[in-house]
Amino acid sequence: MSLIAKVNAEARCFNTSDGPDGRFRGRLELDHQTGSLTITNIRTEHAGVYKVTINRRIVTEYRFSVMVH
Repeated sequence: MSLIAKVNAEARCFNTSDGPDGRFRGRLELDHQTGSLTITNIRTEHAGVYKVTINRRIVTEYRFSVMVH
């Protein structure tokens, strides 16, 4: 898995990455208010498992399976 977004709300730092092969170039929208990440113009190459890690006092992980038809 590759890191495509990172949010540090305390430091007010919000970053996105195109991914190692550039597949997300121009497709990521990160909402600085909510931390919501949107992949626009999604294609079959974006299908896969995505993981969200939330670092607070307790680390929480979520995994999402994205299918594109």
